[in-house]
Amino acid sequence: MYSMISKYGVVGIRLPEPERSASLDNYKATIFRADPAWPPNKEYVAVPDDLLQGTAALRPYLKVSYQYARTLKSKAGAKKKA
Repeated sequence: MYSMISKYGVVGIRLPEPERSASLDNYKATIFRADPAWPPNKEYVAVPDDLLQGTAALRPYLKVSYQYARTLKSKAGAKKKA
């Protein structure tokens, strides 16, 4: 998975470390939390609302996120659909 939307409408994208730090600094983003009561998901960045409105600026991050997710190994317990 390379992106997600929480039930609160927060969009999170999974990024490798260099891009994660850059997006946190450049866009004043925060670490993604699917629910405020849950711990933060450290590989995901919550996309700020102003960046969501400027999808041209978001597009490169989504591409990096997708490529990064493709390099990750699947979970040992994950079952493949038939």
